[in-house]
Amino acid sequence: MQYARLIVTAHDQHWLDAALREFTGYSSSVIACDLESG
Repeated sequence: MQYARLIVTAHDQHWLDAALREFTGYSSSVIACDLESG
């Protein structure tokens, strides 16, 4: 299993929310179960 840790910085809460919405999306779990993340 692999993972990554990211540090997201933003000018204010609005831009933080926008960045996190763009970054998250479709993903799959370790047991290969499809899901929507975010």
